[in-house]
Amino acid sequence: DYKFKNHSLNLAYTIGNGLSYTLGAGRLVYGRGEQSKLGTSFVTENSTGEALFMNFGIPFIGAELLLGYRQNIIEYKNFQSQISGQTVMLEDTVKLLSSQFNAGFGFLF
Repeated sequence: DYKFKNHSLNLAYTIGNGLSYTLGAGRLVYGRGEQSKLGTSFVTENSTGEALFMNFGIPFIGAELLLGYRQNIIEYKNFQSQISGQTVMLEDTVKLLSSQFNAGFGFLF
């Protein structure tokens, strides 16, 4: 059983008058991972990661329809737990590679 929580900081640049194109990158600023093994919960906040993303904007009735794609790569290390008063650390790392397709609606100003 795994649980992950992430916060990232993103920087993007958009160009185009009619059709717009956005290209951006993100950096993980906080990540927390939890995994359960044999009934014991191991937790870490030792994480690194980055993301790349792009969006296309298509004019639509005074606004724009947005379509995009994002790819995240995040790694969690040093999962630990207290067992019988001693700290136990797992040597395993967990690497997540995720992709997302996005759709939305934006207002032009």
